[in-house]
Amino acid sequence: MSLPDGQRTIGPHFVADADLAGLLFDCDGTLIDTMPLFYHSWAEVCPQHGLSMSEDDFYGFAGKPLPDIVREMHRAQKGTDATDAFVAAFLAEKKRAHLQAEEKIGAPAPIACVVALARGALARGEAANRLREHVERHLESAGLADIFNSRLGNVVCAAEAHAAGCHVVDVTSMAGYPSCDGLRRAKQAAEASRAWLSPPGAAAVPP
Repeated sequence: MSLPDGQRTIGPHFVADADLAGLLFDCDGTLIDTMPLFYHSWAEVCPQHGLSMSEDDFYGFAGKPLPDIVREMHRAQKGTDATDAFVAAFLAEKKRAHLQAEEKIGAPAPIACVVALARGALARGEAANRLREHVERHLESAGLADIFNSRLGNVVCAAEAHAAGCHVVDVTSMAGYPSCDGLRRAKQAAEASRAWLSPPGAAAVPP
């Protein structure tokens, strides 16, 4: 029951293909190659607030809510807890920096190997972790609004799918995935510290 094309099961949950009711595709770094653009805004804004974030730090924080990242960095680098006002100001500036960078560089591109999985799922009749306004804009820019849109009602954000208990699949090991050194190092660190991660090439076993 191994997964095709380098995909990996993450965590204890497993659902066989025959039992699938639908698929959820994360947006950032999964359907759309947003991560380099997001790192750009972190790297720009952190020094303005007396903080720093390396590429390895950035990928190590992947999946955490933005306010939690700011608070964790503040605690680690300044030795105190960030105030709510500090977090709000930081994130407002980061949002501005991100939108400015996107206007200059252009919208992030879709990740072809994962989009192929999504289009295959749509063709079979089978049915994201971030702010809805960014998700919908990036899906439109990447030409994916025909797969994920409000008409189909299939855009799900973090607050709407928090405790789903889904079978989680990591696509970043696929041959066509646009990886980088920072992401590879972050994944190695995660694998070394999280016993629940399936080793590369291991077949998932249903609970």
